[in-house]
This record gives sequence, structure tokens and C-alpha cells, in this order.
Amino acid sequence: MVYGLFVSILFYRTISFKGLYEIVLDSARLTCMILFIVVGALLFGQVITMMEIPQKICNFMANLPLSHMTILWMTLVFILILGALMDEFSILLIIYPVLYYIFVKTFHFDSIWFALVFVFTLEVGLVAPPVGINLFVVQGIDRTARFEEVVRGVLPFALLMVAAIFLVVYIKPLSLWLPRLVG
Repeated sequence: MVYGLFVSILFYRTISFKGLYEIVLDSARLTCMILFIVVGALLFGQVITMMEIPQKICNFMANLPLSHMTILWMTLVFILILGALMDEFSILLIIYPVLYYIFVKTFHFDSIWFALVFVFTLEVGLVAPPVGINLFVVQGIDRTARFEEVVRGVLPFALLMVAAIFLVVYIKPLSLWLPRLVG
């Protein structure tokens, strides 16, 4: 990155020093915006953890008289909603260990498979309106774009990700053949 910047400024002269100042300033603004979102989500995650909400929800779900796949789909919807409201780091730290225990240790799902399904669902949540963090990041990059335009642009990719979740859930060997080949 530094090499590319060096070449752009000195050899190709496509970036002036004034342009470099603008690039650094825009990068700082975007980084601050992302950090404020992450800090807010981390604080929200801390409050949820102190109230022991994830443990209560997961204990409730583990004791439901439903099939394991039904509980999995309920959990995926829950993760999708959380992904739209919180950042992925907080969800991974707070929710994943509890869900891992329920689905891998109690229901005997494959750990790699469950991790893939969890991450795929979480990624869909990060681009899901109204509060999908990645939507605000994209809108911060292009300030002329309206939020509705960003959502419309992301929608086809989100639908493809949902299709990938269905494929991985119902065709387990699709996600496990490479790890089994290596291990």
C-alpha cells in the first residue's frame, strides 16, 4: 500500500500532495465513523452480556420440544436479527460460545458446519436493513448515495447469501468436503 502510494505520487504523479491530504482526511473520517459504530455495538454487547440475555435465550431454546433443525432455523433468524443490530465481533464473543455448546455438544452437529452456517447468517445480518453496519460503511464511502440505493444494491447479494445458507444447511457435504480432504 505504501509502495503504491509512493509510486502514484512520485512516478506517475496521479496524486498531488493536496490530493494526498484529501485522501488521508477522507480515510480518517471513514475510520472514525466505523469505529463509533463498533464502539456503540460493543457497549450494547456488554450490556446484553451483563443482563445474561444470550444465556437465557439459549437455555430456553435447548429445552424446547422441537426438532433440532427447527431450533436451528429459529436460531438462524435470531442471528440474522442480531447481525442487523450489532457488530459481528460482539455477536461472535457473546452468542457463538453458547450456541456452539447447544448445537455441537448437545445436538451433535458438526462443528465446522455449524461455524459456516453461523458466519453466513451473520454476514447476511450485517447487510440487512435497518441497521446493517455494512450498509452504513458503504454509504459512508459514497456520500452521494442514498440509503435506499445502497439497500437496493446490496439486496441481490444478500439473497445469494441466503441461498448459500440453504445449500449449506441442507447439503452438508458441500461445506465439509474440503476440511475432510485436508484433515
